[in-house]
Amino acid sequence: MASLEWLLRLAENEQGYHTLLEESDSLAVAAWRVARARCQAWFRPEVPTRWEVHAAACEIANHVNLPTPTPPPAILASDCEAAGLPVV
Repeated sequence: MASLEWLLRLAENEQGYHTLLEESDSLAVAAWRVARARCQAWFRPEVPTRWEVHAAACEIANHVNLPTPTPPPAILASDCEAAGLPVV
C-alpha cells in the first residue's frame, strides 16, 4: 500500500514530479522509481520493464515540461542499469 500512497502523493502535489526529478538526479532514475512503485502497487514483479520506465519518463516529462524529447526505452534502460537499477 505504501507504493500506491506514494504515487497518489506524487500526483496530488503540484511540485511532486519536479521534486522527484531533482532528488533522482536523472530522468531515467526518476522514471524507474515511478515504474517500480506502480509494479509494487499492482502486485506485479518488482523489476519494471523498459516500456514501463519509458511510460513513466513520458509522464514525468509532461508534468515538468522538459524541453527535450523523452529518450527511447533502450536508452532509459541503459541509464537505469548504469545506476544499478534493474530493468527487464
